[in-house]
Amino acid sequence: MSGSRRLSDLVRERAETQPDRAALRQGERVLTYQELLGEVRARSEVLSRTGIPTGSPMAVRVSRNLDSVLAVLAVLDAGYAYIPIEAGWPADRGEYVLDNAGARAVIEPAPQGITVTELAGAGPALPSGTAYVLYTSGSSGRPKGVAVSHANVLSMLEATARLFTLGPDDVWTTFHSLCFDFSVGAL
Repeated sequence: MSGSRRLSDLVRERAETQPDRAALRQGERVLTYQELLGEVRARSEVLSRTGIPTGSPMAVRVSRNLDSVLAVLAVLDAGYAYIPIEAGWPADRGEYVLDNAGARAVIEPAPQGITVTELAGAGPALPSGTAYVLYTSGSSGRPKGVAVSHANVLSMLEATARLFTLGPDDVWTTFHSLCFDFSVGAL
């Protein structure tokens, strides 16, 4: 597996091989892989126009919905690392994570695209190849950020694929927060 391979490559590859298959569904709203890729790229272009250096951390206000998944995939597609901020978190936790992670922008997902609010500060640089930063619960004090690389996630997905028989008709139900590491399998 190449070190330059990214999670967003999986979406692009699926769109090339199975463009008309359903990729995401929320209620009556269904996106094929081809439509998903188009939606992600449109949002990714908005992010790329900010001029924020690739590899920078970008916070995404997430809920359990299709638009949040599109926003997260757009961040990855544009070459940034995402930091999920649960929409229902207490304000002080969200602010702490934004400050601690050095997020360069906050992204608000919407059905028609994304809104990007750039932030003034920049924290410590993330390790090269970081896909996302998740924060612990903070049960032992302040929450701590854990940076996870594209290579590590792709390795985990590859290992998992050998253990489970999953096919194109299988469905991954997002019953959990996108702030939880388990959610990455759904992306």
